[in-house]
Amino acid sequence: KKEGDVFTIPVKISDSAANEALRGEEVEAEFEIVEVRRISIEDLSKQDLEGLGFDSPEELREFVRSELSKQIEYAQQSRLREQIVEQLTAGADWDLPPALVARQTNRELRRTALELQRAGLSEDLIRTYLNAQRINAQEKTVAALRAHFVLEKIGEDLQIEPTAEDYEDEIDLLADREDTSPRAIRARLEKSGEMDALRNEIIERKVVEAVVDAAEVTDVEDEGLLNAGSQSDSIDYAIAGEAADIPDAKHDDAAPQRPGAPKLPEKEEASE
Repeated sequence: KKEGDVFTIPVKISDSAANEALRGEEVEAEFEIVEVRRISIEDLSKQDLEGLGFDSPEELREFVRSELSKQIEYAQQSRLREQIVEQLTAGADWDLPPALVARQTNRELRRTALELQRAGLSEDLIRTYLNAQRINAQEKTVAALRAHFVLEKIGEDLQIEPTAEDYEDEIDLLADREDTSPRAIRARLEKSGEMDALRNEIIERKVVEAVVDAAEVTDVEDEGLLNAGSQSDSIDYAIAGEAADIPDAKHDDAAPQRPGAPKLPEKEEASE
């Protein structure tokens, strides 16, 4: 296919789509190839490089190398977490209320987004991962909920609870990844009600780290990390709508919160 071509393909809507009337339906999606690009670093002029935000081809190569390293590291950590959770949740096949699953589906996407931001992945890659997760989202949410309940119970037994410093470290890291201020990140999290997602992400990560510390981990080669092709892209468009919109924070100190949204715990003042 080439630039200017228009084609249609059948697309099956997810059973967990926000628009209930379209769930499980097959629709025709029309695509137009607007532009085909293939970048060769050697062919980039100084002006092209500056437009991309780089001073030299070497700087661009280093950036690409860094991004690939982040992807591999995230994939490795995700694979390790999956194996641990699979062992911990073996036999956890209890039913979950459909209403709970429906509410949690979008929340799980938010938790994943925070995890990806923490890993330092680019916005395009984060969108690609989230689009992949939206495929069979309800089934994945059921598995994630079961894993969450098991990990949370282990966290309670281990007396794991995020401290104010834990939250601040996460916020500082997110601010650094997004090249913005910690205050802006804090305002966004509190206003949109994402503090719960951040708390869950911290607890679950600490539980997994505790399991890894107590386990005997064997490294194995897995070329699948490099050869696996993506089945999704970073298109920011949902055919059947979004489950909920996340409001944009104004980043002011008195920004109103969503009712019931938790706030950051206050740091304890050191006694003299």
